[in-house]
Amino acid sequence: MVVPIRVHGAAARSNRKEWDLVIKLLTELMDADSDEVGTRWAILMVGSNGYGNYRHQVNVCQAYQLLIKGGLKEENIVVFMYNDIASNQSNPRHGVIINHPEGEYLYAGVPKHTDAASELYNTHDLTLVS
Repeated sequence: MVVPIRVHGAAARSNRKEWDLVIKLLTELMDADSDEVGTRWAILMVGSNGYGNYRHQVNVCQAYQLLIKGGLKEENIVVFMYNDIASNQSNPRHGVIINHPEGEYLYAGVPKHTDAASELYNTHDLTLVS
């Protein structure tokens, strides 16, 4: 199931020509004052691994940070990723995941317990999630 989302630019930073981004569901923009909203969940998943696919895992980490910034609770975000780029020997900044050379640290807070390389992660688990 694909849920439409909107990346919303809240305000431009004065020192850089960038937008502060958050991820919000379209229904959040329309029903912001409604108390009838249930618990919101997000599932972030990337199936590729290895440092050559750095961009895929960094996108999941960035989406995680944007969801947190947008108000989604940490415990309501499920992350499936190989988690093998931060400590990869090819990573010049060991333990750090960023999306551009001067970018912010995106790895902080991303759950490490949903490592796709572990024995617990398989297609049966994904079927249960979907």
